[in-house]
Amino acid sequence: NKKLERLFRGWSRYGCDRTARKSFAQCQQIAKRAVAAQGGVLIHLTVDLGRRTRVPLVWDMIDEERIETPPSKAADGGVKLGVQYAESGEVTGYWVRREHPDALNKNQQFNDEDYVFIPRRDPRTGLITACYVFVQLFTEQTRGLPWLMQMANRIKDTDDLHEATIIR
Repeated sequence: NKKLERLFRGWSRYGCDRTARKSFAQCQQIAKRAVAAQGGVLIHLTVDLGRRTRVPLVWDMIDEERIETPPSKAADGGVKLGVQYAESGEVTGYWVRREHPDALNKNQQFNDEDYVFIPRRDPRTGLITACYVFVQLFTEQTRGLPWLMQMANRIKDTDDLHEATIIR
């Protein structure tokens, strides 16, 4: 156990992300902010044997805005909001844009080559390799909502009340 703890400490201090610049604590902080601001974050765990670290595990954080249903899957009942489901209802993976929407031309037409499928489990080992982190507010919810979204109706109600007061 002590050897595992030393390996984890080394990995968590010296770069668990793809760039090898962020600590595990920094990655967790970014993930928490993404859940609050955007509603969720997809964490993709991969193994990069080319890394010069003792632990080749890489924690990639994928922005919520990149998770999206590809055009050819739009009529597929097994894909909702970029989340792929098995007939049993289990999440089997996520469809992700290769590029962040903000980095692209707003008038650009997207095709299936612009997306990559990230399976939830490694097909060879069965181990979980992708985890979508979000705060579930209701049953059968599959994607997160930004925390400010919960206040949108209250803000609207306050605005309506203010307008009604002015009209009187």
